[in-house]
Amino acid sequence: MKYSVAKLGPDDLAAFRELLLLFERVFHDRQTPEPRLPTDEYLRHLLNKSDLHVFAALDGARVAGGVTGYELELCTRDAKEIYVYDVAVDEGYRRQGVARSLVGAMRQFARDRSVSVLFVEAHAEDSGAVAFYQALGAEMEDVKHFNLDVLRD
Repeated sequence: MKYSVAKLGPDDLAAFRELLLLFERVFHDRQTPEPRLPTDEYLRHLLNKSDLHVFAALDGARVAGGVTGYELELCTRDAKEIYVYDVAVDEGYRRQGVARSLVGAMRQFARDRSVSVLFVEAHAEDSGAVAFYQALGAEMEDVKHFNLDVLRD
């Protein structure tokens, strides 16, 4: 299988839309026919942001996988980090190095921008994700993740 990895920009709406649908299938496993996605205007706005980085693995025009990351400037020192928010590969492309290529592209991009570290969360029970990040040489930290709902008391 041949694929290329590309950083998506504001003119890559079709690929971004397909990537978002892939994330929906992989992470939410809903039985809905097709989720409602944001407008092209909003997707273009996201792809224009200087702190959101989106890479897609493309097999021709088909999205085989993708990774998104948010670049954060630290308050405590002159440094930047990238929080890797989503990494997903379409089922037909798994175990072929696609995720490794995607994270590799994000790592190289981070190096080029003098970003000090990529960090990512994985659920402890997601043994596949944990093994994947460990195989990349990632250091695992024992932290707790908390969500605070701001819309209700």
